[in-house]
Amino acid sequence: MLTRGRGADDTDVLLVSACLVAAAFATWAVVGQLRLRRLTHRIVVEQGRADVLDERLRVVSRLHDAGRAVNSVHELDHVLGTILNGVVDMLGAETGSIMLVEDEELRGVAAVGNERALGARLSFGEGIAGRVAVVRNALLLNGEASDGAFPGLRPRRTRVDSAISVPMIERDQLIGVLNVTAPATHVFNHRDLEAARAFAEYAAAAIAKARLYDNSRRKSEELAYRATHDALTGLPNRSMLRDRLLRDGTATSCGALLFIDLDGFKAVNDVLGHAGGDVLLEAVAGRLSSAVSTTDTAARVGGDEFAVFVTGGADLRPAIAVAERLIQRLSDPFVVFDQTVTVSASVGIAQWGMHGDSFEDLFQAADHALYDAKKAGKNRWRVCSLPAVPGQRGGLDNAEGGALCRVQM
Repeated sequence: MLTRGRGADDTDVLLVSACLVAAAFATWAVVGQLRLRRLTHRIVVEQGRADVLDERLRVVSRLHDAGRAVNSVHELDHVLGTILNGVVDMLGAETGSIMLVEDEELRGVAAVGNERALGARLSFGEGIAGRVAVVRNALLLNGEASDGAFPGLRPRRTRVDSAISVPMIERDQLIGVLNVTAPATHVFNHRDLEAARAFAEYAAAAIAKARLYDNSRRKSEELAYRATHDALTGLPNRSMLRDRLLRDGTATSCGALLFIDLDGFKAVNDVLGHAGGDVLLEAVAGRLSSAVSTTDTAARVGGDEFAVFVTGGADLRPAIAVAERLIQRLSDPFVVFDQTVTVSASVGIAQWGMHGDSFEDLFQAADHALYDAKKAGKNRWRVCSLPAVPGQRGGLDNAEGGALCRVQM
């Protein structure tokens, strides 16, 4: 019987141990490789998520800028420019444009990288933007567009392989179309399309808000105009005349008020009716406006009565010169409904400070002077003969026994 020695047993143990170690290393290597793959996958996934998150943050940031523009700025051109620059930068686009609906057409009102788009017009259905305006759905175009697919497509200077066109809709109403084109070798994807849609919503909201603001402003201006101007002639009314007289008279402590009444206006009204009278009053207002300087104020204060506040100078001679010029111009014939009409004017003059330092006092003094002019024979001017305000001295020479008046014969 053979027996193995101690050395043989030791060898077997070493072989088994070596196999176990090798197996352990192999298992560790496999496990490590799997872990490495999983870690690599996680890194790739997380990196992708980070890129998406970063992209979304950029979109949110740009939208926030657009939102601030919409909420804080009323000038539509500035708002649309902010939005358009935001979407072009966000998408890495080469060009961008915003076209608004005007009379069943699209008109370019904002552009980046393609200035020819400003003022350009497209009929509905014409080209890519025109198609989007008709179908009211966003379009992502990858591949060169053809005239066959988009009738009326206008040639461009550079080749475009990718473009986005999005309708701008507010409360089911088409406002316009937002367009962007990609640079060479770049292709837009659906995330780009969604970003463009978000910017288009802001653009539509901006336009709606700006139009609402403009309408409100125009109505306010119209109401303010109606409150301060005569509806027939467009001249300042009595209220505006009062404000200007108090403002300019107080500031300069001088000036004169001319109160004007038409001689013979009632006869024109009787013959040609109120319509003819209105035409005559409009013509009179035009001559009054042309006869006074830009620093003076001509107003209609009621019926056939007008007034002019002549600013500057304590001397009454400039006001008298204006009165003479007005009388001369109003004496020239008018043509009303193909008929020649002749009227004249009587003018009463009162000086600020001399005859009153309030609108009511000055107007009453000018009215008194007008009455004197009418009584003296009409078609003339007269300075108020009421007593002067104590302590004040007028600019007209008082050489005729203290009567502060002169009469034009």
